[in-house]
Amino acid sequence: MSIKHPHDSFFKQIMTDRKNISDFIRNFLPENISSKINYDTLKLPDREKTTKNYKKYHMDIIVEAEIDHTPSDIIILFEHKSYKDKFTLIQILSYCVSVWENNLKKKETLKPVIPVVFYHGTGKYDLPLNFGDYFDVPEDLKKYIVNFDYELFDTSAYDEDSIQRKCHDNLLLSAFLISMKNIFSGNQGLEKIFAGLSRLENAGREIIIGYILRSVDIELEELDEIARKGGMQDMPSLAEKLEEKGEKRGLQKGMQKGFIIEAQDMVINGLEAKFGEVASDISDKIKNIDDRERLRNLLREIFKINDIEDFRELIQK
Repeated sequence: MSIKHPHDSFFKQIMTDRKNISDFIRNFLPENISSKINYDTLKLPDREKTTKNYKKYHMDIIVEAEIDHTPSDIIILFEHKSYKDKFTLIQILSYCVSVWENNLKKKETLKPVIPVVFYHGTGKYDLPLNFGDYFDVPEDLKKYIVNFDYELFDTSAYDEDSIQRKCHDNLLLSAFLISMKNIFSGNQGLEKIFAGLSRLENAGREIIIGYILRSVDIELEELDEIARKGGMQDMPSLAEKLEEKGEKRGLQKGMQKGFIIEAQDMVINGLEAKFGEVASDISDKIKNIDDRERLRNLLREIFKINDIEDFRELIQK
């Protein structure tokens, strides 16, 4: 997995597996969606080809399937968010338009798109669930406004027991959801993640532990102790395991660098969402900032400014 975007990479690694995404749709999306999918026809288009077809829009996951008992196809678009992004609905609309443009290009019937936002960030998700809520217009003008809803999956809405019950025998999907739910909750959250790994096979454990190592700024010895508190007494020392491969020192340095790169990308993505394409001199300046706190502050400022030139002045300081 890429250390540059650990949450996004982990999400795609697990949810682009056909069984995992099928089980997720069946057990966590509303029945009015899940009951209408013909799961035998479900497919995940190749992401590389999808990106080329849909221009610059890097959609997280697209699922295509037939609507049960009909010849019609439906698309479920999954957008992963590890933080609250007020421009999510605009991003989704751009994705939908790009899908339909591709349908027209191929002389296909327009395919209905159901957007799903997968959120596991800190704090309550309090953003609009309806595109029309962006607009403050009189009631008699609302019928002219572009409008749509999306389905929100918020990990905070489920406790660990309910996740395990709903995942049934899919232990990897269960461990994935519990990990995403708790990754920002400090040592207590890590204990809950490790507690869910006891029945998981070694390959699955390595996937989850790899995600933790790439997402959390923590000493390996401390993580070993937390793992044992979480019930993983039989697990070999993480520090020893990495030392054997000669990876420990490089991983720790890489983690620090990865946190900086992810923060830089969040600032650039925020600018693109609000102002469109970002000039190269601005993106270059952002990529030269290696102070995580300053990058966090710049991300907050994006929501306050109305002109890209104001941001240009901020990064000159």
